[in-house]
Formats: sequence, structure tokens, C-alpha cells
Amino acid sequence: MHKIIGLLAAATALSAGTAHALTIGASPVIMASTSNSDSQAGFDVPTDPDPVVLSLTKFNPQLGTLNGLTLTFSGELVADYLLQSVSPNSQPVTGRVSGKMTFTLPDGSTFDLDLLNSLSPDLGPGASINGLLSAVGGDDLSISTNLAPFIGIGTFDIGVTNSDADWFQQGTALSLTSGAETTGKAMVTVTYAYTANRVPEPASLALVGLALAAAGMARRRQA
Repeated sequence: MHKIIGLLAAATALSAGTAHALTIGASPVIMASTSNSDSQAGFDVPTDPDPVVLSLTKFNPQLGTLNGLTLTFSGELVADYLLQSVSPNSQPVTGRVSGKMTFTLPDGSTFDLDLLNSLSPDLGPGASINGLLSAVGGDDLSISTNLAPFIGIGTFDIGVTNSDADWFQQGTALSLTSGAETTGKAMVTVTYAYTANRVPEPASLALVGLALAAAGMARRRQA
């Protein structure tokens, strides 16, 4: 019986010491991050009248306290082009794909990516070239306030639309025929920065186990 009381007293004393230490000493803050992404490829530009919707997983509050997040937007316009000279002479030509990709956030605010790329080959008499020309862009948006739409179980949506999407070509007057079919691809990645929930330290768990074992021994002795 004295041994049992001694075990309980030791466990109580150690627990009290741990609690006191936590009271007078600041525990380290555990910072962590997690990310997920969604993308959509091959939507026509600019013939799609409705926005493409990308769905991303919300921050699970069971992980801890969300401090902020970063949305990384990526966009690409791809022109499948043909440039053909009908001139009897060599000539410089230009092909250009451009457009604006707009991302709509859950609160209704928007974020734009301006996309532009061009090529300027020289075409020989009656020559033609074809291929894919991509205009690529990306940027980050950090958010530290109004985080509620991003917290919970499930997903939040970001809509993507294209505007001013265009294929442009230029050569000597009446000496160039051209065409292009343009498609787009969009991607969003969200990275959450949060303070992780505190987990019991191994020493604290051991003390709890010691106290429970001592209590069990006491009940068996009494029985």
C-alpha cells in the first residue's frame, strides 16, 4: 500500500512540475504547411461562355489554426497555328497569341494573368510553318484575412475565364495566309500556413500511464 501511495505521489509531483513549467515557460509554436491543387486543360478560347470551375480542398480545422494561405495561379494559352507565304519572295512574318485569364475567388474578387507570346520567322517563297505556340504565366496571391471561406470540410471553388484571347499574324500585304485554333489550360494551387495543434509530449503520456497503473493496483489490493 505504501508503494502504491508513493507511485501516485511521484506521478502527481511530476505532473505538477510539468504544468508549472508550461505556465512559466512559453512553449514553441509549431508552424506547418499543406497544399493541394486543381487544374483544367483543353477548354476552348474564347468560345466557352461559362467559367471553368476549379475545386480545391478547404483547410481542415482539426489540423490547427489557419494563419494564412497562398494561392498560386498558372495559365497557358496554346495556339495550334499555320503560317503560309504566298509571296514569290522571302519575307519576315509574325504570329502572336495573347489573352487575359481571370480567376474568381470565393468572395467574388478576381485575379488576372496577362498571357503573351510571339514568334517571328522568315518564310521563303511559298513556304509554310505550323506548330504550337504557348503563352504561359503565373503569379501568387497571399491572403491573411477573411479566411472563413477556406476553412472547413469539403472544397471551395475558383472560376476561370478568358478574355481578349486572340491569334494575330502579320506579313507582307496580301502575301500571307494564316490560321490558328486556340485552347487554354488553368491551374490553381493553395498552400496553407497554420499553427499545428499541440500533441501530448511522451513524458506526459508516461506520467498518465503511471498514474493509471497505480490506481489499478490500488483497486486490486482493496478487492
